[in-house]
Amino acid sequence: MKRSFLYNIAILLLSVFSSCTTDPHENGNISDYNTFVVSDSLIVFIDRYIELHPQFKSLTVLTDFEYNWRDGYKNNNVILIGPSFDDLFGIKKIYPSTILRHNGRIIFIQSSQDCLCRQNNLESTYHKYSVKLAKMNDNVISYLKLAFAINAIGRNSFTFITNHADSLVLRKRVEFIPPDI
Repeated sequence: MKRSFLYNIAILLLSVFSSCTTDPHENGNISDYNTFVVSDSLIVFIDRYIELHPQFKSLTVLTDFEYNWRDGYKNNNVILIGPSFDDLFGIKKIYPSTILRHNGRIIFIQSSQDCLCRQNNLESTYHKYSVKLAKMNDNVISYLKLAFAINAIGRNSFTFITNHADSLVLRKRVEFIPPDI
């Protein structure tokens, strides 16, 4: 009788502690996320980025940005991997809702689904781990100068484009010099 009572108490405690979870984004803290939701091929590029830029403790992966929609739909699937700068999302204030921990780094993955999520906790979490730059206006340009650009070419398959995304994403300004007449 005493043994079955203790057994029932143990089962009750296990079910209570294993079924009650909190929001992992609550209070800007990140619980231990697993990278199983992210393609192994993408993780290879993230690891490559970490090797080249070990100074950044958090990274932002951008999957949905203007370059992919330039000149109409061209089926571009360019993904950028770069440092998490504080005001990178300053204009629209829609912060990444997918967050994971990998190799001692916090990885924020931005996508179009982010606008469906509550932003309060996401914003505070992002700012907690992001790099603060002296000049706010430099965040996007600095990100692009340091970001990798890769192309998603199918299921779990990526190809490397460049380690300076600014050369790909930013439009080139060509100065017109008229010929002598």
